[in-house]
Amino acid sequence: MIGLQTSRWAEKATLAFTCGLLVTGLLGCQASMQGRVTTAESSTFTTSDESFELESQQGPFTDEEEDAWDDAAPFSGGTKAVPALLGARHDLSLTPGTAPTCSCMAFAVGDPSDGRFSWEGQRPVLGGDSSVVVAFSMVDGECAAEQVASYKGYKVVGNDVHVLLELSVEGRPRLFGAVLPRPLPGGSLVVAPPPDAPFGHSRNPSQTTCVLAEGAQATPGGQAASGARPAEVPTQQTHGLQRVALHDTQEQEVPTAEEFASTPSDIPDDDSSHSNRDGFHLSMLLGAEYPIAQIQAGPGLSGHEASGLGMGFDLLIGGNPKPDMAVGIMIGGSSVPDPELDVGGEVAAAEEVSDQRAWELEGSTLTLSGSRMNLFRVGAFVDYYFSPDWNWHGLLMLGYANLSFSGNDVPDSLSGFAATAGVGYDVWLSHHWSLGVMARLLWSPMSSSAQESTVHLISPSLGLSLAFH
Repeated sequence: MIGLQTSRWAEKATLAFTCGLLVTGLLGCQASMQGRVTTAESSTFTTSDESFELESQQGPFTDEEEDAWDDAAPFSGGTKAVPALLGARHDLSLTPGTAPTCSCMAFAVGDPSDGRFSWEGQRPVLGGDSSVVVAFSMVDGECAAEQVASYKGYKVVGNDVHVLLELSVEGRPRLFGAVLPRPLPGGSLVVAPPPDAPFGHSRNPSQTTCVLAEGAQATPGGQAASGARPAEVPTQQTHGLQRVALHDTQEQEVPTAEEFASTPSDIPDDDSSHSNRDGFHLSMLLGAEYPIAQIQAGPGLSGHEASGLGMGFDLLIGGNPKPDMAVGIMIGGSSVPDPELDVGGEVAAAEEVSDQRAWELEGSTLTLSGSRMNLFRVGAFVDYYFSPDWNWHGLLMLGYANLSFSGNDVPDSLSGFAATAGVGYDVWLSHHWSLGVMARLLWSPMSSSAQESTVHLISPSLGLSLAFH
């Protein structure tokens, strides 16, 4: 009995042990299966764009996946080039040794792959042939060391594109290049330095404006006119600011405020140090004037020259049909107190007239005491500034002039056609106002009822000019 009972207990123990092994095996299989399923699920990474579902797999990506990843590279720190926006480039400079182009400066115009350009980081590409890269540097020894140009912006004037420069200031970033719109057919890239700057002018003494003809216009083939290699053109182009889209159907991204702030504005709103002289024009001229004319002073005296020093004032009102040239109406005159008359050899007749009119006679000079010689003029004027960057200008007036006397009756009065020519130099007081000096000369062939022949009046003057541009 005892042996039989022991045998049964052994069978039960064996059965229990076997069942335990089976249960353990089943639990292990289930855990293994769960582990594999969990691992497979966690190996799938899904982005907001369904086409960017990257699964764990063996072997290389497909062509479509590689293309999508290349397109996304610029937004994920990749190395694929992005079309450049218009504006200043902080990463662009000119390779040393480039031939001088303008006074104190060397320029290069072309596509980003031009060997004359030096890029600090990744070289960009242009969005088609509507834009061009411009870079410059200072030429050693031509300008003072502190006279360094910096890029300020650009301005489209007709078919031309003006490259605006400013004098570099210590502590502010110095910009030596930009991506600019290409001028329209017939236009050019024109360098526009600040007023009175020694740099940025033409190296040709007969010209004042430096024009960058190289690379400025697109050829029929769509490439720049320079000899540089053609730039890579992206397959997708947009107007204005350009971005590479991940897919053809994806909307174009808008640059962030930080991206806009990283590049200065390239469309100045008339924020230069002075106006462009292209609107309303008002100027006032005040100064000393010395008219000289032959008059008939009284009975017994023939015609003699009367002259004297007085003050003149003129007002010019008009506008600018084009920058730096004002046209309009000029009105003004001068007044000379106590003019002098040179009587020559007619001293006896002069003494008789002086007694009658209380004039003073000294030698052959008769002073018309108590009289004023008044010169009035009116006409059309043209005031032309010889260069946008120069303050020298010339004045021409054509019109009418009249010479008369007041205070002590002088019988003669003259009138006729008048022409005035002058030259002046201005300095800017503010954005719109300038102050300068001007020398003028008025000439007029006049006639009077007292004299049969034509009398020629000349009146030089020198004074101050105050102008609103």
